[in-house]
Amino acid sequence: MDTALWSGVPVRRLLEAAEPEGDRVILHGADGCYNELPLEALWLGLLAYRMNGRPLPSDTICEGERAGTSSENKVRIYMRKT
Repeated sequence: MDTALWSGVPVRRLLEAAEPEGDRVILHGADGCYNELPLEALWLGLLAYRMNGRPLPSDTICEGERAGTSSENKVRIYMRKT
């Protein structure tokens, strides 16, 4: 079994600071990949930036595949009400 030690920011802390008004979250990568989730699905999540003490690669990961290595791969987070 593989294990990893993750470092990051609890999503709960980010959501509490943002005081979101929507109930859906859309995570959108610069490569065009996106994922839409109910807000409550993110409360226990971790926005990770390190794994086993090393920074995560800047690749955007979508559907389990690396989408590229450009430093322009950024993620935007949107909220919407249903």
